[in-house]
Order: sequence, then C-alpha cells, then structure tokens
Amino acid sequence: MSWELITTRTDARRLEAFTCTTEHPRTAGHRKLPHPRPWEREAQTLLRRLSQTLRPGDVALLACSAGEVHAAAHLQFETEGDLLIAHHAVAAVSLDARGQGGKLADALLAEAEAATLKHATAGCAQVVLTGRIHDRNEPSQRMVSRAGWEPRGLPPGTYQDWYKSMSIG
Repeated sequence: MSWELITTRTDARRLEAFTCTTEHPRTAGHRKLPHPRPWEREAQTLLRRLSQTLRPGDVALLACSAGEVHAAAHLQFETEGDLLIAHHAVAAVSLDARGQGGKLADALLAEAEAATLKHATAGCAQVVLTGRIHDRNEPSQRMVSRAGWEPRGLPPGTYQDWYKSMSIG
C-alpha cells in the first residue's frame, strides 16, 4: 500500500468512482429505500465530488495499490495563532478493502495525523484534529477512540463532534 497526497481538483478525479458503500436497497418495484448506513452514502458522495469541491490548502490522502484507491480522507486546515486545526471532513475505506479488523482505517487515520504534523508551521505549538461521526457509525467511533480521540460535548443531532489535541515540540 502506498500513500498519496492530493492537493488539486484535477488529481482528485481519481476518487470519482470510489466505492465505500452498497447501493440503495430497492422495493420489488425498484423504488429506492432509505440507505441502511446513510453516513457511508454521504462519505462516498463527498469523496466522489472532491474534484469539484477541494479548496486551496485542503489535502486528500489516498491509500493505493495497483492503481486502485482503497481508502481516502479529506483534510481541511485552519490556523489560529499558534494553533493548527485539521478538520477531517470525510474518511472512508473502500468496500473491497474492509474486513481487516480496522487495520487500513487505523493506518489512514495515522497517515492523516502525520500529514497534519508535516503541515504545521514552525510557529505552531498546538494541533487539534477534529471530525464528525454519525451516532450509529460504531466502527468509526472505535477507530478514533483507538487513536486517542474523544467526543466533544453532546451531539447536536445525528453527528457527534470528536477531537484530539496534541502539543508540538
């Protein structure tokens, strides 16, 4: 597995066919039913549209092998004085790379943290990693918990804010 950082919309086109969830279930008459994991559907949509939405300064991190993307994350950075905030807008593992006990998901989160630390400038004293996780998305909650993240406050809706704070130096 190799890791790639994408910083342009053109390069993000590689994600337009990324698949991290199943199709919508359908009725016998072929009408769409609600997706059983709406957070996966949302993640897939956000990653597939990254070639249209990636902003200057954002980074997409891809785990690839044999030309295929097996996991991806979109990071958005903000600096406030000596604080660097790295918001994990979306992170996902492809359907074909699942079933490894969270190994690739953990590696994706670790690579995103390393990319954030590389992004930090000399004046940064503190880094905060943030993200929002659906309250029914237990695999992602376990992943961030293993990496030392904590929930922040009460969930305002179906998504819970999570964070990890680190001092630099």
